[in-house]
Amino acid sequence: MRDNIRNGVFSPGYRLVIDKIKKDLNISSIPVREAMQQLQAEKLIEVIPYSGAVVKMVDEKDYEDLQTISAVLEGYADRQAALHLSSQDISELEKINHDMQRAIEDLQLEELGTLDHAFHWYIVSRCQNRHLIAALQNTWEHISQIRNVIFTLIPWHAKHSVTEHATLIQLLKEHAAPEEIERFSRQHKLNVLIALKKHGKGNTLPQSF
Repeated sequence: MRDNIRNGVFSPGYRLVIDKIKKDLNISSIPVREAMQQLQAEKLIEVIPYSGAVVKMVDEKDYEDLQTISAVLEGYADRQAALHLSSQDISELEKINHDMQRAIEDLQLEELGTLDHAFHWYIVSRCQNRHLIAALQNTWEHISQIRNVIFTLIPWHAKHSVTEHATLIQLLKEHAAPEEIERFSRQHKLNVLIALKKHGKGNTLPQSF
């Protein structure tokens, strides 16, 4: 259930029915209830009177704060990773970005979100700072509901993202100044937040934006 919530299978507001879950998993009600109590403690679900347990909405301010933290941490991680990326790594990043372009053309928006995460993880994982990586993973986990479906919310931003990825790759390939890489990477992540805010002005997002 936790994975389904974080992967967006159970979207915010989704009602969790014990009888259905136990039938789907072929288990008794007891482990389902225990799991739901744990999810409630983790603030992934909430119990609404007369409605039961539902997947909790993501608070706008929480998301903004976490996305900003992610931008700062990832900018520094990319700066550090730039010192260790090989030509083979650069080629892999170009391949992932190419796959993102293909996903845009095929309108595979959910796959696009997966590829986008893979692109950023590939760079971050090479920063050689396990504490920084752990901090980023923890932050990403808290905004995974939105991150995993980001391009279904703002599909028009996908092309901008791919273009910015190409620029970041070029900076890494040319061994640009570390502060320039950090600044560009940080702004790239903040641009997602800006795009979501623009979307929210005229639309209702499922995460309560």
